Amino acid sequence: MEQLRDCCDRLVQAGVIDRVVDIDYSENSHHRVDRQHFGSPLRPTHNYKGYPILGTNFSLEKPKSDYLFHFDSDMFLHSQPA
Repeated sequence: MEQLRDCCDRLVQAGVIDRVVDIDYSENSHHRVDRQHFGSPLRPTHNYKGYPILGTNFSLEKPKSDYLFHFDSDMFLHSQPA
């Protein structure tokens, strides 16, 4: 985790990304986000942290921009040289 945070800090310092937002996995936050997007808390459907539903909806609440780019660890980004 320390390496990941260091890499993220370098991306912010280099201006590649604006900021890094950690998901609040507390039960109160989880239920608040569920209620806001679905009207009531959801029963668990994924891992113990509630991802991907919580992660996706949490990210929709935090942007301070017109655009949001979300990708997961199982997605690859590639572009041809030049």
